[in-house]
Amino acid sequence: MQTLAERLKIALKGPPEVTQKALADACGIQPPSVSEWLSGRTKNMEGANLLAAAKFLRVNPDWLATGKGEMRPSDPTKLVTQDDLDLAEIAAIYKNLDPANKARVKSIIKIIDDPSATQKAQNHDD
Repeated sequence: MQTLAERLKIALKGPPEVTQKALADACGIQPPSVSEWLSGRTKNMEGANLLAAAKFLRVNPDWLATGKGEMRPSDPTKLVTQDDLDLAEIAAIYKNLDPANKARVKSIIKIIDDPSATQKAQNHDD
């Protein structure tokens, strides 16, 4: 079974061929972090870095993380989307919130999801 470093090296060769710096920029990290991935010092990748790297390299994130599945799936819906990246970022932020702020975030999301709920609450208060 291939290591993360081996899979990254394969993906970087493309097509199209990608530089380590370009991958670092796409992931929002410094080039030495990519060097650690490629040297094998970092054994796994997850979360936002995994999704950003998979999206940029146009590979299946499961393949990149574990070696399972197709490198480049024939079904493009299996590739990482911007929504996937946004959700990973939101989840990372949410995970670090205290319980009171988590409750606030949930309330805000519910209001955004159903704007009429705000109107109902305001009408109820009148």
